[in-house]
Amino acid sequence: GIILGIIASWYLIAEKLRDETEKYNALTIPDYLHKRFNDDTNIIRVFSSVIIAFFFLFYVSAQLHASGKILNSLFSIDPYMGITIGAFIIIFYTLMGGFTAVAWTDLFQGFLMIGTLIILPITGFIEVKSSSVKISEILDMASLVFENNNSSLFKGEGFIGGIVIALSGLSWGFGYLGQPHLLIRYMAIRSSKDIKVARKIAIAWAFPAIIGAFFIGLASLLHFGPSFFLATDAEKAMPILAKHIMHPVIAGFFISGAVSAMMSTADSQLLVSSSAVTEDLLYKSKFKNRLRGITPVGIN
Repeated sequence: GIILGIIASWYLIAEKLRDETEKYNALTIPDYLHKRFNDDTNIIRVFSSVIIAFFFLFYVSAQLHASGKILNSLFSIDPYMGITIGAFIIIFYTLMGGFTAVAWTDLFQGFLMIGTLIILPITGFIEVKSSSVKISEILDMASLVFENNNSSLFKGEGFIGGIVIALSGLSWGFGYLGQPHLLIRYMAIRSSKDIKVARKIAIAWAFPAIIGAFFIGLASLLHFGPSFFLATDAEKAMPILAKHIMHPVIAGFFISGAVSAMMSTADSQLLVSSSAVTEDLLYKSKFKNRLRGITPVGIN
């Protein structure tokens, strides 16, 4: 679902949105919608800014929550302290460098992520192969974990339950057709002529990244068994697997790939939500007109 969503987004939205951005001289998504639909009332600008700011509050917090889990699994740091550390670092470099900092850090973070998502599952399966685990045992373990981690709605439903689960997985792709922190990248591309190259890079990255993430989970299941997933937070499986099968120094590099995934998403979301509030909600909306008559204390 995610891979299909990424492909559809690049083919259906990217080039058209980049051309429209230049046509309307738009800086943000609310600004584009405002100009595209000739919104004299500012309702579209304000409403879309509020939507982005509100929902990204939870989206960014989910990324910071992931940083707390990673630091907790590695160094036994209190999760709240880990969240605080992650938030401080991300906010600091985003504040200092803006979109440029976010773009360049995402580039280097992408290299770390792709290395982790390719090498770690391959190494994990090589380790598993030496233990002669059978395919039937893999399926039994996966089935046990699935049944214990999903609601009773999908249990024992047979074919219909499988269809529902498959469709729910495919539905992830719809998010990539409208996520603001992805759309803003299309708007910021140097030229619509560069879309074709960017599209190839993005799609080529998506296949090993998404599939690799899936196989890291499967490799972890084979190494630790279903009891691990039933007793431990499954989102900690990746750093624990890296520590288990890799040299500590190499494991550190691979685990930094997981941190990079969190940071590259969080900084993009932080940038989009902050620009929606400052640029669209405060500066260009009617709130600006209300602020014009206010004189700061101590200034004549």
